[in-house]
Amino acid sequence: MTGAVANGERRYDVGPAILMVLLMATMSWSVAVGPNVPLLHESVPSYVQHDNAVLNDTAINSSAPNNIYSSRDEVMIWYSEDYNFDTRGLFQFNISDTAGNPLNPTFPVSSAHLVLRCSVISGFSSGKTMFYATTLNANHSLATATWRVNGLGSNWSAPGANGPGESGGWEPPYSTTSSTVSTAINVTALIQEQLRSGSSQITLVVSSVGDPVNCATKEATTASDRPVLRVNYASIGSTNQGDIRLTSPEMNEALTQNNVLGLTADTTPTIEWADLNGSNVEVQISNSSDYRIDSDGSWVWNSWDDASDFTFTNSTVGSFQTPSSNIPAGSDFFARIRSATSDSILSDWESVRFLLPNHDVTTEADGSQSFTVKNNSAGYGGTVEETYITSGNTSFNGGSASNLIVGHSNDSNISESVMLLRINFGEIGLHENASIHEADLVLRRSDRERWPVISVSVLNDDDWTQDGANWTSNGAGTSWTNGARDLTGTSYGAVNG
Repeated sequence: MTGAVANGERRYDVGPAILMVLLMATMSWSVAVGPNVPLLHESVPSYVQHDNAVLNDTAINSSAPNNIYSSRDEVMIWYSEDYNFDTRGLFQFNISDTAGNPLNPTFPVSSAHLVLRCSVISGFSSGKTMFYATTLNANHSLATATWRVNGLGSNWSAPGANGPGESGGWEPPYSTTSSTVSTAINVTALIQEQLRSGSSQITLVVSSVGDPVNCATKEATTASDRPVLRVNYASIGSTNQGDIRLTSPEMNEALTQNNVLGLTADTTPTIEWADLNGSNVEVQISNSSDYRIDSDGSWVWNSWDDASDFTFTNSTVGSFQTPSSNIPAGSDFFARIRSATSDSILSDWESVRFLLPNHDVTTEADGSQSFTVKNNSAGYGGTVEETYITSGNTSFNGGSASNLIVGHSNDSNISESVMLLRINFGEIGLHENASIHEADLVLRRSDRERWPVISVSVLNDDDWTQDGANWTSNGAGTSWTNGARDLTGTSYGAVNG
């Protein structure tokens, strides 16, 4: 068979090409592509689990700060502010692959858990134990480390390795009510961070609140009781962290229910975020700034296990509606949030302090409501800041005094005194659209010289500090004159003291 171009000047033999097409149509596909041409598949991570045996362990004890516990077959772990007691377990591991080699830092770790075998010490009535873990960053030797020393011939920068940078922040707790415990303390973020830093070894610090426990160590007679670091990892994927920005609540914001005039605390607060770089979000609420306190409930949520509580407005913005979780009014709380990527890589925490006021509100006959604001009337301190300063001793600050002095005095160390008073309305939780019909400043006089006339004026300096201000300075690095009276604005009259 032949074919020709239109002008007939050149001819092409196309028979073999057509024959090849016909032959391919009759062949099976596997024969057509040949035995050495692989099919393309999407790469999906296959995770491997490896148990790392403990290398060294010990405990450090604030009540016995010179004791060495590295040869014990079990160590006590417990923190109690009421008993002024703090003893922590320290456990050192290699971070290895299944062949026993250092884990490749480019391999994403999807999860990591510290497994301890512990028993509850009887005689306490908490009914639960909450375990917390962090990383010991300071140089150390566990063989001879104590509460005071790092085991390398020098002290910790603060006892208990509590100095700046010596230890990290506590991860969310593992909670149990059992008397015999095999823990699964989540240390995923700690292992990921350690690998990012270039280290294939980690020392974990473990604390607990609630009922105290004894935990088995490397020296335990029963091998299955010894500490284990269980790591799940993959050989493909990304180890890059994501990010997130917490947008609500704002720092030190008092949260009250919008539809209630009586300033009722919002005990199911909404946590909002923006700039999410990741696939999931984790939230924790605590009654303590270090997120380690036995009054906390089960206040840790994430969008992969608690999806119905999370709303993703779009890929970067969303919110979390705290479920009814027995979070009480009348205290300050702390919330923190972090992102997780599709490879389960966790970002750093971003935290905020917020307030749940517990006001004693009275409903008046006309339907209006009244309440009294004192320094701790809402259940937390800091709502009212106060001090007094003197011309007789210009460096004096009265922020810690139980009584404030105002006016002239025959005492040359006082001579003339000015009282500074700040009310932080943001910590009250008053609604933005509320109308204030009347407000009185009530001061109780404890003593007087003659009949002073007391006036109240607005101070045009928002930066003065309760414990730093004096006659010549606001305590925040700015000088003023005449005891700050040159900075006063509107005066609200005077009363006979």
